[in-house]
Amino acid sequence: MKNRILGLIILAGFTLGIQSCKEEITSNEAFVETAVVYGVLDIANSEHMIKITRAFIGDGVTNSNSIAANPDSSYFESVTGTVTEYINSIPGRVFDLSAKTNPCAFL
Repeated sequence: MKNRILGLIILAGFTLGIQSCKEEITSNEAFVETAVVYGVLDIANSEHMIKITRAFIGDGVTNSNSIAANPDSSYFESVTGTVTEYINSIPGRVFDLSAKTNPCAFL
């Protein structure tokens, strides 16, 4: 009985050991521009920072750091935004975001 269990454990380990992970990610879909929104809202403050940037995916050859260093890859040329207050799933006040310094960072 012990030999049978040991054999099954060895067989399972061997089976799992020969499995390999595929590190390459391929996308069959066309490019879709996606916005990434970062922000922290604090009820104690009168101004809040919300950052809206662009998500990017590389071609698999180019280093992601060099893509991120290019502002065209990370930032929109112009962007508008609003924040809507919801109370019990009912939309309430709407706040328009205004750019103070960075065209994609709102206060």
